[in-house]
Amino acid sequence: MAALNTLARVFALLMIGVAIIALWVYCDMIFPQALLHAGVSPMLAPIVAMVGTAIVLAAAPAMPIQLLFPSHAPAAAAAIGWLPLALAVILSSGALGVALVAGCANWMAIVLGTWLVARVRQSGSSEHE
Repeated sequence: MAALNTLARVFALLMIGVAIIALWVYCDMIFPQALLHAGVSPMLAPIVAMVGTAIVLAAAPAMPIQLLFPSHAPAAAAAIGWLPLALAVILSSGALGVALVAGCANWMAIVLGTWLVARVRQSGSSEHE
């Protein structure tokens, strides 16, 4: 039964990874174009999109990962956080250095967001005891 529970958790983590891919594709590829159509400066649109991507990837998967792996949440986030990094490098159009920086920032955002949720939940549970 424990093996089935672990398998279900790993499958759920993979589904979170699929959601991370979808969020990354929207934030990194579609959102900058939407900003340009909205009249944002062409110099500013990629920077705003990169910051927005980091914020979304820090916030969205943090709580589900924390609920699945309460004692190992940052490690689970690090295990799944490589997906935006790999996508950024694979889909880079010649600017590999920029893609690596953006991918590492996204990976770090996922890990730090999950770590922050774990710390807040720890401090919240210790106050109620």
